[in-house]
Amino acid sequence: MEVKIELLEKLLKILAQVPNKSYNLEELTMDVTPNDLLNHDISSEREYQAQVLNALLSLENDGMIELNSDTDESSITLKGLRRVGIDNFVS
Repeated sequence: MEVKIELLEKLLKILAQVPNKSYNLEELTMDVTPNDLLNHDISSEREYQAQVLNALLSLENDGMIELNSDTDESSITLKGLRRVGIDNFVS
């Protein structure tokens, strides 16, 4: 499954809004789901959730986020913050 660049960028921007927060898969999926998919059947929603998970795995492999596989929670890394242009983050 190919990951769309737009989806990767949306996820990074959401995670960068509150860098100290972890977001679960469901939250992130709802935040990036196109409006036209919101009222469709459950299989369409699950398919899009799989795309979001694939994108998160790609971002984790690139060191942009940390993904906790036990809780399905993601948080942005310093590398990810730099990618979205937030270099002066203080932890």
